[in-house]
Amino acid sequence: MLYSNSDDWKKERGWMLKMLGDGMASTNDWSVLKRRHTWDLVASLFQSSRHDGAVRVWILEVSGPVCLDTPA
Repeated sequence: MLYSNSDDWKKERGWMLKMLGDGMASTNDWSVLKRRHTWDLVASLFQSSRHDGAVRVWILEVSGPVCLDTPA
């Protein structure tokens, strides 16, 4: 879905990033995404979307809360 060829690719990409952001609430969630190489895909999408500011903002919003979360 992150690299969809359909006409609604922006909607699909936004939906996927929103779902990831809503699902990441702690470092445990981060561990699952890291283990499944999800972060690698999102980082690749960030690098490839230099001219799509909305996608870059979504990715930063998704990753920001997890980066600020400290393990107990």
